[in-house]
Amino acid sequence: GGAPSSNGAGAAELRAFAILRGGVHVGNVVLDRFDPLLGTARLSIYVGARGAGIGRSAVFLALSWAFGAGGLYKVWLTVHADNERALRAYRAVGFREEGRHRGEFLLRGQRVDALYLGVLAAEFHAANVEPGVPPCAS
Repeated sequence: GGAPSSNGAGAAELRAFAILRGGVHVGNVVLDRFDPLLGTARLSIYVGARGAGIGRSAVFLALSWAFGAGGLYKVWLTVHADNERALRAYRAVGFREEGRHRGEFLLRGQRVDALYLGVLAAEFHAANVEPGVPPCAS
């Protein structure tokens, strides 16, 4: 599957996961900009092989680490407003829009808004409940 595997980086400044598909490296998920006081971090992802839910699975597993072993309260990210595929994947695991930076991206010569999305640990657990399993308490 698309399970991220840790690169072993233990530093609080960066946590990177390789996305593997059939043993082949197809992308990365990175948690950085950690704020230990607030319990927050930024998530970014790059996936070369699109489709098949690889990105969504990788984000899910990175968030599982973030809200489990990572002990975070919130994970945030920015994405351009026209990236519908990414927005669907992020919303599916619990991200919500928290703000909009107008004209923040330049895409093919056109200004595009950047959306600021965030997910709290409790929202992630509520959005990702297995059938028949009660949600995790936070």
